[in-house]
This record gives sequence, C-alpha cells and structure tokens, in this order.
Amino acid sequence: MVVRSTSRKQNIQAVGLQCAYTSDERINRVCRQTMALPFLPADVIADEFQTLHTASDDTRLAQHLQYMERLWPTTWSVFRQPVRTNNDVEGGHLNLYKFIQLLYAEAAPVQLNVCLLSEGHAMRLQRKSFAALHSRLSEY
Repeated sequence: MVVRSTSRKQNIQAVGLQCAYTSDERINRVCRQTMALPFLPADVIADEFQTLHTASDDTRLAQHLQYMERLWPTTWSVFRQPVRTNNDVEGGHLNLYKFIQLLYAEAAPVQLNVCLLSEGHAMRLQRKSFAALHSRLSEY
C-alpha cells in the first residue's frame, strides 16, 4: 500500500499536477479520491473510476486517472481487510537479510572441509560420549 501511494504521488508530479494539486481544490479532491479507491469494496471501485473520469476535464488529470487504472486493478480492494499494508513483509526483509548472511557464513568453509575430508587431512569431530559408545558397539 505504501509503495502504491508513493507511486501515485510521483505520477501526480510526473503529469504536472503538483502545483494544481496544492492550489486547485477540485484536482486535489480527485487525486485524494484516487488514493482512497482501494478502501472501497471491490465491486464499487470500477464505477467510482468511471465517476472520476467523467468529472475530470483536465488532460493532466485524465492522464493520472489512466495511470491509476493501469496501476491499481479494481480487484485490489482492502475493504474490511484486517491487514491493509505490506509492513509485515517489509519488516521481514531485515530478518531475511540476516538469515542469508548466516547461511553464507555457514556455507563458506564447506568446500574447504570437503577437500580436507576427502584427502584424509581432517577428521570428523565426535563427542567423547559418542566415541565411547561407538567403540563399545564396534566390540560386538
């Protein structure tokens, strides 16, 4: 949701509506309504897009609405959804990054260990209790 909102604001700037957004109440209202569309029920969004299109006589506003139709399919509604943002996913990136670093640190010595073990230069580490158990088992 945050990414989508940011891209809508960037498009408002790209089509040249930034000054009109701050000075023209009608353009400001239409732009804010486009940002609120995902909070409507999915079956209402298409009709509201059409209402916004018919109300816009500014070509820049029409460009912004066309962009919005491409960007936000009418099926992407967060109406009555308990989680409306992607904050959970965004917060997981840091944990994923740490996990990848740990995997990399674990994988780094693997090739060296494989070479050493295959040449017989390294012995497998075994706890004393298990070594004793294996020696007793090998006696039988």
